[in-house]
Amino acid sequence: MLEKIRPALIDKMNKRHTIEGGTAINEKLDLLFSTFPDNTCPNDVQVKVAVLNTIYNTSIKYIPPVAKKINAEFKALGRSKKGIKVSPIDMVDRIATAEWVSEESGRVVVRTNLSFASKYMHFESKRDVPIYDSYIWIVMNGYLHAAGDRVTFGAPCNYADFYARFQQFRQRFNLDGYSNYQIDKFLWQYGKAKISEYRKQGLSMVKAKARLQTELLGTPLGSMQTQ
Repeated sequence: MLEKIRPALIDKMNKRHTIEGGTAINEKLDLLFSTFPDNTCPNDVQVKVAVLNTIYNTSIKYIPPVAKKINAEFKALGRSKKGIKVSPIDMVDRIATAEWVSEESGRVVVRTNLSFASKYMHFESKRDVPIYDSYIWIVMNGYLHAAGDRVTFGAPCNYADFYARFQQFRQRFNLDGYSNYQIDKFLWQYGKAKISEYRKQGLSMVKAKARLQTELLGTPLGSMQTQ
């Protein structure tokens, strides 16, 4: 079901990502984040949130609460005791959950935007923080399952959970020679290609993902050797 992980396959998917325009977009986003670097400035943050939400279609309907949460967390970090540092990895979970009062119901709404938060810190970290995405999650777990690791396809509890699985994948397939960005794009591009195969059969996006996940779970444990 999944091709054996080889340098040629990883390089092929990364090149395809570039050919399809993904690298060019990421370079523009790098420029955006370097132009508006102050995460304690509400305007800087709001611009970055709005652009990321539009380009990546992250379905954030209310940008101000998300920007406010990011702004608050970075301000809190700046006020913390000297010497205390928070890694970009840890910042994903800190900025992921936003809350606001609904103008319609008057109730407090809480939403966790894990994928968006990972994208935000991806560019804050100069693309070192891996992006959490359903394509990546399904393919990564499919490979681990086929290699004999007992993993669950259920959504990660938080970003720390996702990152631990990402590191497990890196170690299992001896990928220390690749950057997080290269591995991230390989998994995403390969997942996109697999999903596209089902979409061509007339399946909706939701059903295509479900079909891929079901078939990967049907792969016998340990059926794929590591490099």
